[in-house]
Amino acid sequence: MPSLVRIFAGSSDEVVKFTPGGPDDELAAEQTTGVVSHIVTQQNQWEQIVGDWIHDAMLLANGYAYAYWDSSDAMVRETYTGQSDDQIAQLLADQEIKVVQHSQQPDVEADKAAAQQFQRAQQQYQQQVMPQWQQAAMQAEQQGQPAPPQPPPPQQPKPQFLHDVVIERRENEGKVCISVLPPEHCYISQDTPDWTLRQAPYFEYRQEKTIADLRAMGLDVAEDVSDDEDADAEEDDARDRFGEDRLGDDGKGVMRRVWCRSIWVRADAENDGVSRLYYVIAVGRTILFAEPTGRIPVSSLTPQPMPHRHIGMSIAETVLDIQDVKTAVKRGGLDNLYLANSPRSLISSRVSLDDMLDSRPGGVVRMLDDSMPGEGHIVPVVHPFAFQEIIGSLEYFDQERQNRSGASRYFSGTDAGAINKTASGRWRCRTWQRCASSTSRESWRRPSNTCLSACTS
Repeated sequence: MPSLVRIFAGSSDEVVKFTPGGPDDELAAEQTTGVVSHIVTQQNQWEQIVGDWIHDAMLLANGYAYAYWDSSDAMVRETYTGQSDDQIAQLLADQEIKVVQHSQQPDVEADKAAAQQFQRAQQQYQQQVMPQWQQAAMQAEQQGQPAPPQPPPPQQPKPQFLHDVVIERRENEGKVCISVLPPEHCYISQDTPDWTLRQAPYFEYRQEKTIADLRAMGLDVAEDVSDDEDADAEEDDARDRFGEDRLGDDGKGVMRRVWCRSIWVRADAENDGVSRLYYVIAVGRTILFAEPTGRIPVSSLTPQPMPHRHIGMSIAETVLDIQDVKTAVKRGGLDNLYLANSPRSLISSRVSLDDMLDSRPGGVVRMLDDSMPGEGHIVPVVHPFAFQEIIGSLEYFDQERQNRSGASRYFSGTDAGAINKTASGRWRCRTWQRCASSTSRESWRRPSNTCLSACTS
């Protein structure tokens, strides 16, 4: 799998390239390549996304990647310390912030500097301003004119403070996000004609969200909304073996978790005889959002497509029987080793049955007093030691597994030589290449279309 991740994730910044449709499209194709590459590789964990996507496909037959525009609001808490009066006034001028905590203490340094400045201003007032005014007043009196008003003295400086404040602001940056969907939470119509979702009549993805999360998405959700269902599946129990997701309580109020259903369905909702694709968000049977849409923004990936079926065949399915056979062979080899170390025995009635059943190294086996060891009261049942031959046969099954899957045990990757040794291996290789190529094109179109739709809406 690492080699497949390197193919799709790439080792350079440009992991995708949009080709122009004509001479006039070269600049647009170059710009689209740069924008989409930045969105996918820089704003999203593309290498991890590819790894999870391929991992789901190889083990569970189909993997799903969802590209969407995240416009959820986020409450961001910020802390500012040692802010002056002017700085805090400028900060609180923003109407979108909410003050959570505020404290202040005298600004000793600022008060000291203000006091020194006041003393200098007062000295200047007494030594320069007042004599100039008195002289001007005398001149005005000599000329018979009214005396000019006396200039006001310097004002006593106000005490200054340093402020510590904690604020909250609601941010909504909006960006294209790509996430890998758990296949056990995806529901697809059985009428889907192929492994892609281009013509799927129905696709649904379920995930747990709190009421607060749904409201952050801009949805009008009642606090007592009910999903009326238990969506836990057997796959959830298999993935969550030790109940990590069930340790806490269910939450109360807006922190209560409900199953949110994201649905893409083709229906004649307007009763005009035309089937349209709709995007619906629902909790249980309560529809929170519904609008027509152009496409299902989910890309499907499968290693081996099946004709006329959406669910393909995983790599694991091709080697599961070998795993069962190897398990049986290993158990047989260990049984042979156990019998060689502690063989079965034929005993007469003159031997203590409890001592024979208690088989331990150096253990004592009691017999009747008049019995002799050489009289044949204990006869070991000889089993041929075939442990090496049995365990050695595992090499054949390892080679068979390598021929089927192309996964070599000597390195982490895909052995093209091994997978091409058989006709079925070559067919699987070409099929995987064709599906990966088609899925790759679709997966890169999803972020581009999502970004374009968000920018034009």
